[in-house]
Amino acid sequence: MHSENGLGVRVGHRRDPDLLPQAIAEHLIAPSGPGTSADPAHDLIALEARFRADIAEAATGLAVAEKLVQQRRTDLAAARSRLSPVVRRRRKQAEQDFAAATAQHATAATALERCRRLQRMLRDYVIGLNLRSGRLAEAARGWSRSPETPGSAIVFDSEELFLAADPRRADPAFGIPLLTGDDFGRQWRRDGDEDPAVAPERSGTWTVLYLPRAGEICATRRHPHLENQVWLLGSGLFDPAAAHTVLTDLETRMREPNSLILVAERVHAARIPGSPPHLPVPAE
Repeated sequence: MHSENGLGVRVGHRRDPDLLPQAIAEHLIAPSGPGTSADPAHDLIALEARFRADIAEAATGLAVAEKLVQQRRTDLAAARSRLSPVVRRRRKQAEQDFAAATAQHATAATALERCRRLQRMLRDYVIGLNLRSGRLAEAARGWSRSPETPGSAIVFDSEELFLAADPRRADPAFGIPLLTGDDFGRQWRRDGDEDPAVAPERSGTWTVLYLPRAGEICATRRHPHLENQVWLLGSGLFDPAAAHTVLTDLETRMREPNSLILVAERVHAARIPGSPPHLPVPAE
């Protein structure tokens, strides 16, 4: 809502709204921003998606700048100082090119950090609202999770390597090894892996599968612009009903940020000796 002090979100019966940080408010109402509507959750989630797209673009720019610095450093090393005027001119040009490349790299690094800082600021604001339900509450829970690979997950660099490690993982109905199983959603999310070109709730790139023959639950990253990767999340799960129950309960939360981390944690917890085969999903 708008107030004389700025933009904010009114929570419950609080008299005054929780004001947005000025930098976030400026991006929200900027000509290129998503603007404001009667649905603050939509507005803030759309702005966070914009920041994620900016981060992806800035990260690409930094990678390009890094390669350019490496090339210019190679050129500089090759242009050794000699008495020849031509070689000296080449050396001077190489020095100028290297300086320009390092300046471009510094600018790209600053741009990336600025985008990340804005995203952190927005996420911290939403988390600080302490909402119990609704889209912003779901987003806050997801943003509170670390996107780092959990220690309980075993990582394979491709589906081919994953299948080669245990032939029971491949479906025998196919003539060639293919990773198939009981599908529990194809849009599980993790920061850094999402597709910035689509809506946030549709941006997940991970598929979660239960493999009944192997008694395993795994997640595989499938996206045309990302390298394939497989996480083995749980093994020894030969009771299909128990495995299905855990995953079915979690599937409704697939479109939360970092939902892949959530399913990894819950599957690991379900394997702990003495724990019940079906873990209820708390409200967090």
